[in-house]
Amino acid sequence: MIKTENMLSDVIFNEASAPEFIVADGKYTIRAKEGRPYSAGMFETKIDIETHLEKLLKINVPYTLQGDRMSARAMVSFEDADKGVIQSDCFRKSTGEFTLEVEIPEDAKKFKLELSFYCFGKGEATFGEPLVEITDKKPHRVVNVASAYIKKNGTFESNMENTIAVIEEASKGAVKPDLLCFTECVLDLACPDKLYIEEDGEEMQRVCKAVENAGMYVVFTSHEKDKEGYRYNTSFLISPKGEIVGKYRKVFLTGTGEIKNSGMTPGSDFPVFDTPIGKIGMLICWDNWFPEGAKELSKKGAEIIVWSTRGFHEERPVTRAMDNGVYYVVCHSNPGNCGVIEPAWGKWLNRADGQSEQGFVSATIDLDERLVSQYKSFGRNGANDREMFLFESELW
Repeated sequence: MIKTENMLSDVIFNEASAPEFIVADGKYTIRAKEGRPYSAGMFETKIDIETHLEKLLKINVPYTLQGDRMSARAMVSFEDADKGVIQSDCFRKSTGEFTLEVEIPEDAKKFKLELSFYCFGKGEATFGEPLVEITDKKPHRVVNVASAYIKKNGTFESNMENTIAVIEEASKGAVKPDLLCFTECVLDLACPDKLYIEEDGEEMQRVCKAVENAGMYVVFTSHEKDKEGYRYNTSFLISPKGEIVGKYRKVFLTGTGEIKNSGMTPGSDFPVFDTPIGKIGMLICWDNWFPEGAKELSKKGAEIIVWSTRGFHEERPVTRAMDNGVYYVVCHSNPGNCGVIEPAWGKWLNRADGQSEQGFVSATIDLDERLVSQYKSFGRNGANDREMFLFESELW
């Protein structure tokens, strides 16, 4: 455990009136002065970490707020030998505490802890003594995700055979996918009618058996009919044991094709499934035209969003990946639109060339890699994308 000492109290933000700084009984209080419309200030301390490189830094800071139209925030910046900031990260904020776990960069010499207060009126923030701990790094979760596409022959049976063939092919590849995903209602591709399968029906059993033989997670999307006869557009998450461990029913149905003409029922939730390879959420086609679905999944902790679709506008998955700091697996009926998008810059990590009629395209992703793009809210080079987009709104 590392103890912080001599928290500085002389930092005033530009254009802000000077608040009161109070240090007593191991607590640090910043209090807005009477009659000032805007006050802001910050405690900070620097700590030497040169002997702790390539470790994990864990910090907990208790806090209380009194007043309104105010906020408190905390961040950490790592400095090199020339006192230049090489990395900044924001803390998660929950009721009564800030928390942060972040890997120490290999060229860091010191880190600076900043406890900030912004008040648009009257109020105060009190921070308790920060608890700083340095431990060994955790192993990163590195997974291989893949988007599959099949040759569309126009019959349910041929589509089933081609789906199973791609599952088998993927299981024998040089880099076996941990997660293989198919496009929207893959059994209906090029068919004149829709096939509504049941969760425990023959079609689903055939797919689950193929997945069990392959030994990987698979997202399989189909029109579904439940025991009461209700119809859905559903993505099933199947485990390497061939068991259905998750199910998502499309929430944003199309008005004419799915509701008026087909009598489908919308789903009511955006579930996230916690698996050994990461937290997975699923969306189907028209869902992705609305920001609510992806945002709800990210708030629930999704690290990978699988978008199975027949409609396609490239800016949609790119935007959703960047908006939420999550990887996107795009599964489309056109092979050229299949691939994997990373969240920091919205780049396709890999994308099918569109020349092959059947197969899959994969990318290896590190779910614990610190992904940072430009123009962040924190420091010179900002904070981790996933953390920032999830928690920025909670800081004010």
